[in-house]
Amino acid sequence: MRRKYGFAVLALLFFVPAVFFGCAGHKLLPSSDATNASTLNSYGKTYAAFKSVKLRETTIADLKKMGFLDAGYRVNNFVEIRNYFLGSNPSYDIKNLPDGVQQCLEAKENCQGYKISVNVIHKKYVGSFWKHTFGFKKEQDIISWNCRMLFVIVNDVVVYKLWSGTPENKEHTTDKKPLGPLQGIGESGLRRAADVIH
Repeated sequence: MRRKYGFAVLALLFFVPAVFFGCAGHKLLPSSDATNASTLNSYGKTYAAFKSVKLRETTIADLKKMGFLDAGYRVNNFVEIRNYFLGSNPSYDIKNLPDGVQQCLEAKENCQGYKISVNVIHKKYVGSFWKHTFGFKKEQDIISWNCRMLFVIVNDVVVYKLWSGTPENKEHTTDKKPLGPLQGIGESGLRRAADVIH
């Protein structure tokens, strides 16, 4: 009886999935996305969108339509903007700052700075569905990138912008276990498995 049960288990594990999934098993491998931006989905597209922002023309409403405000962002007041550019050197001549920043500091309460951070990590398992499922070999492609943007805004219009970021970084990881599901179960575990089959 035990032997019949053991063979039945093996049949369910190996033959039934093959009937349903066949050669398309790799499409069933899991993937995951970690991002704080729903519409800014690639470094290149995000940078292109940033470059398209026109000083003294693009508005806050435009930034929202372009997807920038879907990401994590913080609104700074003019004092924080001043500290951002001058830091620990308040005696620095603001006339040496970019025109848009000077305009912001002169506008005071009518100026805001939108600091936007985008962080994206995409993970996808690749390779053999069967080797992955039974733990013999798990391969994963990882694509990550991030960027930081600052939009200085006076009276709802962008007057200055600044970009920094890390372009897409691609990694491939491989985790091999020659014994698959039996890896690391120990001698007692092997005895229990043998008892089930026999």
